Amino acid sequence: MFPLNLLSKSQKYAIAQWFETQAMAWWRERNLNRTEGERHLDAQNWVEAERHFQLALGERRHSAARTIELSVGLAKAQRQQRKLIEAEQIVRAAVDLAAQQGSRALQAKTLDELVDIQMDQCRYGEAQKTAEENVRLESTQMKPNKERLASSSRRIALALAKSGRLNEAAATFQKALTYCEKPLAVGEDFGPEHLESAGLYAELGILNRQMGDHAEAQRLLRKALKIHHAVSGIESQEATMDIQNLAVSLEEAGDVDGAAKEYERLLSLQQRQVGIIPEESAEAEVRLAALYIKAGRTGPAQELLDHAVSVLERGQGPRLVTALKTLADLQEHLGRLENAKRSRERALSITLKQAATVS
Repeated sequence: MFPLNLLSKSQKYAIAQWFETQAMAWWRERNLNRTEGERHLDAQNWVEAERHFQLALGERRHSAARTIELSVGLAKAQRQQRKLIEAEQIVRAAVDLAAQQGSRALQAKTLDELVDIQMDQCRYGEAQKTAEENVRLESTQMKPNKERLASSSRRIALALAKSGRLNEAAATFQKALTYCEKPLAVGEDFGPEHLESAGLYAELGILNRQMGDHAEAQRLLRKALKIHHAVSGIESQEATMDIQNLAVSLEEAGDVDGAAKEYERLLSLQQRQVGIIPEESAEAEVRLAALYIKAGRTGPAQELLDHAVSVLERGQGPRLVTALKTLADLQEHLGRLENAKRSRERALSITLKQAATVS
């Protein structure tokens, strides 16, 4: 071996740099599929995320914690593709492994993912029980984690809301918010301005809208939007969803001008977003067009509807039916009665075809 004491300081530094570069290259190669899976998951490239997580799990033996993290990532990618049976199998194995390891953090993460899968399967009673078990387990800890308690309580509330038990859901959301709004302890960062808190404000706002309390709904949605804007950015998916729900609440409350302003803001943001689903943007265009018709702004309404119909024609679904009915309203308003009749007949034809397909 070459004696290092004969090397100059610069030579030693160069050798150290070379070893560091080699080590980093080895680490990147060894963790390529895991990091690629996480990257594609963040970018909502579900198919690629699933592929990389599967490759990562099959590469070699992992620690229990790494296996659980990879399994949860794989399940998330599969769930977004509606591969719910496969996702549930993966997560249940991860739940068992987390319990064996005695890791409360990993157990909470796997149980949360299981709840989300059960919700997607419309198994709301089971989802509620799973989330309640997560709360129970966390509550037995010497120092229960407020963020985990809030997250699991939010899932209980969502399950109750989906089951039609709206008053119970509202009370559970309020309980979840108590964990967010407690004073911060030393070293804690979970409080009223946290993203989990924003999610709770948004979901409770939506629930209040469904229950007809639009003043409270709008207050909560604006709180959620403020946090999402500050933490994730105004163009984030969370912020645009807040704006959309706020616009719907204003519309349902009869505030035409306020709703139109929020829909205009929503469409402006969606035009700058990467990966926006065209059908969702078209739906917002239809709702804004309906408000423009009420306000007598027929020119802008016509432009919005022409574009929305051209986008929605690809799917021939319920959104297109709504667009055609709104277009018929505009045509009637303009005195184009034959055009309005054809639009309504076309909407009816699509509705009947959908009904025949379901039956």
